[in-house]
Amino acid sequence: MIVCSNPCKTDLVIEDDIIKPKGTGIESILMAIDKYDGNIRYQMEDGILTACVILNC
Repeated sequence: MIVCSNPCKTDLVIEDDIIKPKGTGIESILMAIDKYDGNIRYQMEDGILTACVILNC
């Protein structure tokens, strides 16, 4: 399990567990999730985006 928290843009939106717009960091995480059959959950609070990633290695 990997948990990352970072400040995010104010225009960032989470819809149906998809972040819009996606940046390079999120795209990299999504590629790892595809490769290792994992999943991700997002939470945004007070301008901080937290991504919880589980990879099946």
